[in-house]
Amino acid sequence: MFREVAEQSYNLDTRITDYVAYTFTALPTIFIYIPTIIVFITPLLNLEIGPWGNIAIVTIHLYPGTDPLILLILISDFRGALIKTPQKILNATNSVIQKSTTIL
Repeated sequence: MFREVAEQSYNLDTRITDYVAYTFTALPTIFIYIPTIIVFITPLLNLEIGPWGNIAIVTIHLYPGTDPLILLILISDFRGALIKTPQKILNATNSVIQKSTTIL
């Protein structure tokens, strides 16, 4: 049993480390650092960005929500669960609907 768990955790580790370094470096750069740098630099260069300055606030607030979504997409077990769960829900609701129409 221990060996199976160790193999599963090793497989999970190798799947995660393939993409995590790139993804979790790119996400904060895109969603946090670049917009924040633009907001800080534009006044120094005497540029007006107007309402576009709100993009930094929006992207900073989007980052915590996108972080776990990336993990759900990258890890194949989670990705499979994301695909199968809506199908299971639809199958369950269809069976309930069929039973209710049969009773009527």
